[in-house]
Amino acid sequence: MKRCRACAFALSSTAASASAGLPIATDGSRDQAYLAPLAVQMVEVDAGGRNNELDAAYAANDGEHLHLLLTGNLEADFSRLEIFFDARPGGQNQILGNNNPNNDRWAARFNLFTFDEGFEADFMIIARHGVAAGEGHVLDIDFATIEATGDRVGRFDYGAAVASGSTGPFLCDNGIAVGFDNSNAAGVGVGTGAADAMAAAAVRTGIEVKIPLDLIGPPEGEVKISAFINNSEHIFLYNQFLGAMPPGTGQLGSDGAGQFFGGGSASLFLVDLNHFPGAQYFTVRNPGFQALLERYAGGHYQPWSGRLVYSNAEGELTSFHPSERYVGVPRMSAITRALSHSLVVETSVRVGQLRAGMERCWALWDDQDQHLGEFDAVVITAPPQQALDL
Repeated sequence: MKRCRACAFALSSTAASASAGLPIATDGSRDQAYLAPLAVQMVEVDAGGRNNELDAAYAANDGEHLHLLLTGNLEADFSRLEIFFDARPGGQNQILGNNNPNNDRWAARFNLFTFDEGFEADFMIIARHGVAAGEGHVLDIDFATIEATGDRVGRFDYGAAVASGSTGPFLCDNGIAVGFDNSNAAGVGVGTGAADAMAAAAVRTGIEVKIPLDLIGPPEGEVKISAFINNSEHIFLYNQFLGAMPPGTGQLGSDGAGQFFGGGSASLFLVDLNHFPGAQYFTVRNPGFQALLERYAGGHYQPWSGRLVYSNAEGELTSFHPSERYVGVPRMSAITRALSHSLVVETSVRVGQLRAGMERCWALWDDQDQHLGEFDAVVITAPPQQALDL
């Protein structure tokens, strides 16, 4: 059987954070398999948040598990680290408290709490760190599934004593593993000013979870994650979110404005994350692409910090949600040059005709009517008007 070749008129690509195939220990520290951070803290820790700090978020997908590392610290006062996952169609953009599995009373406290537009929570994890009588330091983990209708669909509770010098992994009944290293003494400062992003990204320890993909879907595409720190009653939000709140943001409290509303029926119903600039979530995309880039084009790209804006309904220029973007170095063509290093690439050739060839191949001719060959696949990235000439 005749074999054809592949032809690409041009190549364009985007990157995402993913596992590079290296092992991940699930011990609360950043392994090499975690590539660029998906979110970095933008605001200092409000003084009322004490030692609760979220510095950066990393994620990796090994094909069987989603690995998530949130660097920083958890105060030993049983403050709640809440992690919500949007991993499949459906879910809740506004939490329906009455019908959700009420682990640790979280659902009642979150009744009518609203995420950013485009985020619909399907699963959540609660992590609590504190000192228990007779046990010493304890790390407790809860997990819940959140359906679009708010149906009660199960829960698990897991408690593990965190002995001095032990960072995990601690194993949960449903296959989730947890690592916890609370040794960080650096990161962002105290206040509400702009955080030192380089210092935040330099932190290497925190809380880490390893989640079986079958437990959350498995997801077919991207997974959105919103993580933030709440008080021990789930009713007073601090300013540590990933995706991050903007500089100048203090404690959100119970109402989004720093006020505290207590009592048995109190909830976060006044908190709407759409009222805060940026996206208070980050996205884990394409689990294999950045690993491929790192393998074949490592050193030829770097994070891009440019600002993308659009004109909103009021005609104001508004920033797109923050996202990790990359640029080729020293120029954009460096990425494609590196990726095509082992290929035969012919440049300065104008394709004039494209026809269906023999044996399900494509036959190409140049603009001088010279036959260029037959190919299994053709990738066209030329503008539509130019592609019409073919």
